[in-house]
Amino acid sequence: MTRLAAQVVVWTLAIFCAALGATAQQTVPEFRFVTTRDVDFYGEDLDALFDTDLPGCVRACAATAACGAFTFNSRSNACFPKRGVTEMRPYQGAFSARKIATDPRQRAAAQGRLETLDFLGQAALAEAMTLARDLGLRHAAGGLDLTQLLEAARAREAAGNVAQAAGWAGAAVSLSDRADLWTDYARLQLWLAAGRGTDRRDSAQRALGAAVNGYLRAAQPGGRASALVLLARALERLGQGREMIPALRLAMAEQPRDDIAAALEDDRRSKLMEAAMRRSKRQQPLLKGDMSEDGSSPEKNVFRAAMDLGDSFTSAKSPSNTPSRFRIEDAYTTPEAA
Repeated sequence: MTRLAAQVVVWTLAIFCAALGATAQQTVPEFRFVTTRDVDFYGEDLDALFDTDLPGCVRACAATAACGAFTFNSRSNACFPKRGVTEMRPYQGAFSARKIATDPRQRAAAQGRLETLDFLGQAALAEAMTLARDLGLRHAAGGLDLTQLLEAARAREAAGNVAQAAGWAGAAVSLSDRADLWTDYARLQLWLAAGRGTDRRDSAQRALGAAVNGYLRAAQPGGRASALVLLARALERLGQGREMIPALRLAMAEQPRDDIAAALEDDRRSKLMEAAMRRSKRQQPLLKGDMSEDGSSPEKNVFRAAMDLGDSFTSAKSPSNTPSRFRIEDAYTTPEAA
C-alpha cells in the first residue's frame, strides 16, 4: 500500500468512526470506492479543490451526492471531483476512484440480518461498514477485471505469499462486493493474523469486519454459515472468546453441519476444562507431582471434575482423548448449500 493510500485509510477511519451511531445502524454503506493509480479521470469536473490532501478529496466526494468519482493530483495537491468517468488518461502521481452505489436490495437484506449480530456491539458493526466503504482505498484494483484479480490472488497464495494474496483478493472484493469474496478475504486475513507479522491484530480486526460483510451479503445459508465460522475465529483471535458461542450457534441455525458442531463442542470442552481446573484448585490445592488420597494425579482429578461438569466427558478416559482444535480451513472448504 502506498503512502497516499495508507494516509487516506487512517483519515477515513477517524472520520467515519466519529459518526459511529449512524453507521452502526446502516450495516452496509450506500457506496464504496474502487481505485486506480497513475490514471486521470479526464473531464466531467465538479468544483475543484486546491491546496488539499487525499483524505480531503475523499471526504468531498463522499459528502457530495453528485460526485461519482474523483482524481487527486499528488503533484499539485489538487482534488477534482467528477460527475462520472467518461475518459481515462495515464498521469503519473494521480490517485483516482469511482464511487459505486450499493444495490438497495442488498442493503435491505443486510438490514434484516442486523439484529442477529447484536452480540458484536455497535463498534464492530461500524468498523465492518467502514471496511466495506473504504477497502478499495487500501487495495487498488488498478483497472483490472475481476478474473485477473482473482487469478493473481490464487497465484500469490499458491506461491505462499499470503500478504500479497490478501491484497489482490481485497481489490477483487472492492470491485465486486461479492459475499463469497468477502469470506475469502476474511480467511486470508485470519491466516495473516496467525503469522508472525507485527500487524497481526489489525489483520484479525479486518478478518472480523470481512466476515461480518460476508454474512450480511450472502444469499444462501451455506455462505452465511461459513462467514459466521470465520467471524467466530476472528473473535477468538481478538481475545473475545465469549462472543464466539453466539456466532457459532447462529452458524448452526443457518446450516447444521458437523464442522460447526465440532467447533461448538471443542469450545465447550475447553470451557469445561477451565472450570474444572478452577474447581479442583479450590477443592484440592495439590502441588505439581503430588498425589491425592486415592493415589491419582492432579491432572486426573481435574479431568474427573470436568466429567462431573459435562455429560460429553462420561465416556472419556483421559484428556488426550479430546478432539484436536477445530481448523478454520475445514469450515471454509465445506461446500455451500444450493
